[in-house]
Parts: sequence; structure tokens; C-alpha cells
Amino acid sequence: MSTTEQPVTGDAPEPPHRADASPKVLGSAHLPPPSPNSAHLPPPFPGSPPFPGSPPFPGSPLPDAGLRPSSRPRSRVPLFLGVTVGLLVVALVGVFLLGGGVGGALGLGAPIGAQRPNAPLAVRGYLEALAAGDSATALSYARTTPSDTSLLTDEILQHALRETPLTGIDVNEGSGSTQQTVLARYLLGSTPVTAAYGVTKSGATWLLDTVTADFDVSSLGLGTVPLALNGVPLTTDRPALFPGSYTLTSGTKRFGVRNGSFVVESPDDRPDPDAIRFSLTTSGRTEIIKAAKARLTTCLATREGSPKGCGFGLEAPQGVKMTWSTLRWRVTSGGTALASMKPALAAADPGTATASVRIKVRGDVRSRDGRSWYGSSLISTVEADLTGDDVVVRFGG
Repeated sequence: MSTTEQPVTGDAPEPPHRADASPKVLGSAHLPPPSPNSAHLPPPFPGSPPFPGSPPFPGSPLPDAGLRPSSRPRSRVPLFLGVTVGLLVVALVGVFLLGGGVGGALGLGAPIGAQRPNAPLAVRGYLEALAAGDSATALSYARTTPSDTSLLTDEILQHALRETPLTGIDVNEGSGSTQQTVLARYLLGSTPVTAAYGVTKSGATWLLDTVTADFDVSSLGLGTVPLALNGVPLTTDRPALFPGSYTLTSGTKRFGVRNGSFVVESPDDRPDPDAIRFSLTTSGRTEIIKAAKARLTTCLATREGSPKGCGFGLEAPQGVKMTWSTLRWRVTSGGTALASMKPALAAADPGTATASVRIKVRGDVRSRDGRSWYGSSLISTVEADLTGDDVVVRFGG
């Protein structure tokens, strides 16, 4: 009885301020030199000549024009002046040690971060610390420190204010014995900002209720697309940010970010991430095409009837046992489809890219009884997982 070849239909698997100037510290170097005409100096002791260049004091004897002593009697005035200046220097040193400098002792100002006796000064001190790029001092004005401070550093703050410096700070008086709302006006770059700051009294110190804004990026898929803000990788999906300008970028060359730049004007701002969009870069597309070609080569080399993730396969007829080691796969059409495909990020999952292709694959195999069988399958989709170090591709039929 003759043996005839029978075709087998391929069965494809399912696809898968102007800040106020710092107070000037006064020291003894700023004092004018003692003047003999100073009203603070005592008159000459009896019997001593008048100070050079000054009229005789009442009651002092006139010098005898006929006498020319070789040396003038020693005056005790320099000793008195030396004691007076010495006491003044000691007093100033005490002021610096106890009161933070002459300015602090006299109420002329104090270092940034130290002026918190009232709510407006607390707000001003916070804004001046921001303008100076001093993140630690700015945080010291917070009634509650943010739980995540990874982006609250001098480097990030100074970068945020590089293009939008904070200037022209003006703070209004508030009202209230323990809680106040203080209105502040300032410029971020050339943009005027008016913001209300809640301030609460804690003991003798006023502290700001909020000093940072929350940026919720949970909807952007931080777990699938690595993100960076002003060049620093994000480690949380709710980073805290100081006022300033920021740019969201991807942590890899595979992704581009559109509408990723925004400005935080005050701690009450809530930047909206809904307008942010991701796209594949040229580098990302090239990486996907390269990975897809390698994957197809691997799939064609298998000796399995339905290789996993390859998008094609053969199913033996009922009752027929195949010798799968004789199976050979080959592309019969669409051989250039991978090189010309245009993958794009999935709308619901930016960590995945997909592309449509049309690649026909034929498999030839022998059954154990020696008969030859063949079947064809169609690869119609390419899916690339972009979340790992290497792109992982699978095909669908």
C-alpha cells in the first residue's frame, strides 16, 4: 500500500529674593581712631600741657615761653585711653559670644534660619534660604520634615533655581497668636508668584506647616519606566520638591519624555503628571529590532512543534506520532518585516512596545512511520519588554 503525504494545518498559539543682605558684623576694626578732641576723653590732668591742636582747658597753667624742656612730662592719658579701648574690645567679644554678633545683640538681624520670633520672619527666612540654595536651612523651617528627602539637597535645589531664580521677596504681616496665614510675593525667574503660607507657633518659634510640594508620579509606571528628575533617578513615586523648575526624563536611552518640564511655584503646588507622555527613541527602536531578529533566529532553530513565545507551531494529527528531531522551520515570506517594523509603546503599559508584522513560517517534519508532513504559521505581532537591562521579545500569531 502506498504512502501519501498529507498536509497539516499549523496551529498558532494564542498571542500573549531679593534676600535682605546678611547683617554686617561690627568689630573693633570699624571703630574710628581715638581723637584728642573727642568729647569722651577726660581733660588733661593738672599740670599737664593741653592736647596738641586744642585750646587750653580752663584752669590749666599756660606754658612758660621762656622754658624749653628737653622732654615733655609723661602724660597718663594714653594709659587711660588704652584701658578704655581694651574694655570696649572685651565687651564686643562678649557680645559675639553671647548674642551671635553685634547685629544679633542689637536687633539688627541674625543669620539665615535664626529669625523665627514671628510668622512673617519665618516665611521670609525660608524663602531666603531657598534663594541661597541652602536646603538644610529651608528644611529647618518645617513643622514636619517630609518623609522622603532624596531630592531635597543643595544640588537639586540649586539646579531647580538655576533658570528660575527666586528674587524680590515680600512678606505681609499675619494675624493670630498661635497660627497664621502669611501672604508672600516673589519672582520665580520672571514669573510673579503670590502664595499663602500656613505658619504655626511651636514654643517660642514659628514654623511653616508645609515647605515642599508632592509630585505624584504613580500613574506614570515608575516600576516599568525608569525616571529621573533633574538628572537624579527617582526612588519613590511621590517625591517631595522645593519650589523651582524641574524636568522629568527617562533613566535610559530607550525612552523619550514629552511635556516633562514644569515649575513648582510654592509648597501648595501639585504638579499634574497627566500631560506627560513617553515615546520610543531611535535608540529604543533599534534595540527592539535587533532583539526581535535574534529572537526569530532562535525560534527557527528549535525542534519543537510549538516553541514558546515564537508565534508559530505545528500540531500532529490525532494518532500520528512525530519525530520532532526532524523538524525544520523556515521563513517563506515577510523576511524583511522585522527590519522595517515601527514599534510603539503600549498606551496602558509604557514598559512594553508592540509592532504589527506579517511573517509566514513553514515547518517540515517526519512522522515515526516515515511519512513527511508540513504546515505553515503566521507571525502577526511583536511584543518587546523594555523593563530589564536587555530587551525581551516574544512573537504572536
